[in-house]
Amino acid sequence: MTKEYIREAYEKLRKQLGHKPSKDKFYEETNVTDYYVIKFFRTFSNLVKEIGDVPESFLKAGKSDDEFMIPYGNMIKQLGGIPSTADWLHNNGKPVVSSYRKKFKLIKWENMVTVFYNYACDRPEWTEVIALIPHINGSKIKFQEKESEESYVYLMLDKKNKKLVGL
Repeated sequence: MTKEYIREAYEKLRKQLGHKPSKDKFYEETNVTDYYVIKFFRTFSNLVKEIGDVPESFLKAGKSDDEFMIPYGNMIKQLGGIPSTADWLHNNGKPVVSSYRKKFKLIKWENMVTVFYNYACDRPEWTEVIALIPHINGSKIKFQEKESEESYVYLMLDKKNKKLVGL
């Protein structure tokens, strides 16, 4: 199988379909395998670009601030307070915590409440939710500390290197 053969198979399928084929459709309808696409083009997107089509990009647009803030505010309302990461996971919060951290460049999840407050404080539709956020003078957020949970640390001795290792 050659690079030219793969290009021709793509172009033939595109003509047959009347639009650019998806990656799955390409592999399904041709005898080209991902091995050869990777070998000659490194990725399916590179093949698509080389042909002159625009590859699909699911991360291109990204979610708007509203698509992050509305679920976060609704979770505050549902819980009656600021959600911890455990609350978010337990209630199947979407987008996921890592997406919030990336979008808003958060070092800690608990900082999300400040981002939300800054977003919602001047919006009348969030007045009820803002009231559930404990704050002082309208700007400083006070976090409620949770009682510590019992936890265990296991230690292991590496006899060969004579080092104590914590798990």
